[in-house]
Amino acid sequence: MSAPPLPKSCAALRPVFQGPLFTIDDWHCDGHDTPHGHEEWCADDRIVVTRHGTWELACDGSTQLCDPTTVTFWSREAPYRVRHPIGGRDACTVFRLTTEGRHTLRQALQVRGRHRRPTFPVRSRRLDGPTHLLHRQALAAARVHGDALAVEEAALGFLHRVSDGAPLAHTRGSRLVVDRALDFIGAHFREAISVAQVARSAGASPFHLSRLFSREVGTTLHKRVTELRLREAMERLMEGDDAGRLSGLALDLGFASHAHFTDAFRAEYGCSPSVARRRLRPGASPRGA
Repeated sequence: MSAPPLPKSCAALRPVFQGPLFTIDDWHCDGHDTPHGHEEWCADDRIVVTRHGTWELACDGSTQLCDPTTVTFWSREAPYRVRHPIGGRDACTVFRLTTEGRHTLRQALQVRGRHRRPTFPVRSRRLDGPTHLLHRQALAAARVHGDALAVEEAALGFLHRVSDGAPLAHTRGSRLVVDRALDFIGAHFREAISVAQVARSAGASPFHLSRLFSREVGTTLHKRVTELRLREAMERLMEGDDAGRLSGLALDLGFASHAHFTDAFRAEYGCSPSVARRRLRPGASPRGA
């Protein structure tokens, strides 16, 4: 006799970002318990941050009260129940690891042994302010639907910090890894690149590279890529090589949209691209401003 189907969850997951390493979901719950007390099924490793409300997670014979000061770690292929002892709606951010993401995080955390050994050594952990802010930065970047590199980098920083928190050890090969990453960025900054692509070129895991790069270079991968794009934009504005349309220049340099380009340009130079073009080339056409 086949097993009955698992009950439908009381929560609704709305994906706001999907990448090769993880998915970020906006989770809203109506405040009802798991239907009839049945178990639900966790299909992937996930890290859940409660933004609003209080609820209870029962998993592997233990229970954990979840609120905005706590982050919970869910293991794949594990049954669970959700209960609301206080009542009221709640909202959470869910980071669901893909197979590749699970593998790279396990490498970064040095999880050894059998493949089925849990990725996370604990069920929950207190969430401090700086780490909560990192999670919020990742969610904000995902909601903008702009640069995937910005989403990945913020999320990777959060995931590694909340999963481990150990300081990054210095190694003799650190500078070589960073130099390889810089070479790749220099050749591909006009393209829509990902942290995973840069990490592969540097011979490091995405989690390791995102932390190592910031320490060695003094800025983030995303900031470095954006700065290179904006420097070239300025040169092309000065040389008149924008074909009269800033939207075309924005897409050619890898920005998600004209608005994305304009916001980044203004943050870097203190004025919009159209204003800069008029200053640099007084006789330039106002088209595309």
